[in-house]
Amino acid sequence: MAHAQLEPEKPQQRHAWLLLLVVWLATLALGFQWFSESSKTAEQWSWLSDDGEVIGYVKSILIIFGATTVGFSIFGIAVTATAFRTGEKWAWYLSWFLPLHMGIVASLHTWPVPLTLGLVAVAIVGLWLPRRKFFPAGREFDWGESDRPLFGCEDNE
Repeated sequence: MAHAQLEPEKPQQRHAWLLLLVVWLATLALGFQWFSESSKTAEQWSWLSDDGEVIGYVKSILIIFGATTVGFSIFGIAVTATAFRTGEKWAWYLSWFLPLHMGIVASLHTWPVPLTLGLVAVAIVGLWLPRRKFFPAGREFDWGESDRPLFGCEDNE
């Protein structure tokens, strides 16, 4: 069921979800990159340590980070390509996780700051452009209430 809108949807509103999709795809690529780093040989890790236990620990951390990042990215891609794209308010709120999380990462680590802040900016633009799709002008703010049943369940009374 389509959402009732007071004004026609503009192209930048209709296609803004693609900006979020690009950021999620970049995050997915980062997750796979961490996996590939974990497959390096002991000689390739010699700059860090000659101790096999240390190298094993670092590889396990990279696998965990890679798996977590790939999982969150797939979840984010699914939400962006479905619920966010169709204008579900909960998806708009949930999608703010992406720039907030990336901003926190940028504040904790100095090496990825330029790339991370660029992706944060793209994500914020992708969330800001379609705001009228989620919150049409002239409508009272309703904190996500809608005329549609929650999770497709209807009252049979």
